[in-house]
This record gives sequence, C-alpha cells and structure tokens, in this order.
Amino acid sequence: VRDVGAEAALEGVDPLLCDDGEIHETYRRLSKTLVHFGTQSGQDRRVGLDHEWVKTKTGFRLFSARSDISNQLAALFCRTPDGMLITDRLRTDADGHVDFKLPKSSECIINTVFLFPPTASSSWHSDWVSIFFWTDP
Repeated sequence: VRDVGAEAALEGVDPLLCDDGEIHETYRRLSKTLVHFGTQSGQDRRVGLDHEWVKTKTGFRLFSARSDISNQLAALFCRTPDGMLITDRLRTDADGHVDFKLPKSSECIINTVFLFPPTASSSWHSDWVSIFFWTDP
C-alpha cells in the first residue's frame, strides 16, 4: 500500500480477514504497448480501458473512466542499451500529466496502481495500469 501511494485506502477500513486468517485481493492488469512501423509514428489515443495511460507531446497522461487522474503516484522503469536500469517515482499533476526526461534508445514502462478497499461482500481489489514503450535514439 505504501509503495503505490494508496495509504488513503486504509483510512477507517477494516481489512476484512477471511476465514483462513488472510487478507485476499483480486486484481487485473490494464496495459498498453506503444509501437510504430516504418519511419513514421502515429499519435497515441485512448483505446477504452477503464484506466489508461496516453502518450502526449510532452509526457504521459493518466485517465480513469472519462476523467484524468491528479496526484496519482506512478513508477517509471527504463532499461538502457547497456543494460542499466533507471527508476523514478512520479506523481501526476492536476491534469493527470507526468513529464520527465527519458534516456535515449531505452525500453521503458510506467506503472500505477489503483487500490480499492473491500466492501461488506468483497475483498480488496487493485487495478495495475501500465504503458510500455521505446524511447527515441
């Protein structure tokens, strides 16, 4: 919970231990990979996922349903051509954007997690939302 910046989901919530004494969580992964063919690249757009990253001219924008998501903690991971792993913690601004300097010719992924507390009839649920892309040389 702390790692994904979702401490607020714990406020005033009973963890609802199951009969086996464990806390159970369901999850789903909502992921996109950006690719282009030939010498031209297109523009990223929403494809209809419940939660979704979209590449913009200056960075990336996070959406949930029809709204952008402000103040959401995210993680960036990039592997450079020499095998070095670069990581960074990001937080979306008021418009759901994150802007950052990317290493050249690298494979990168941005990930964020939406954590939903249990209700009287359900367990914890999380949505893991990522976008995978390659940076320009």
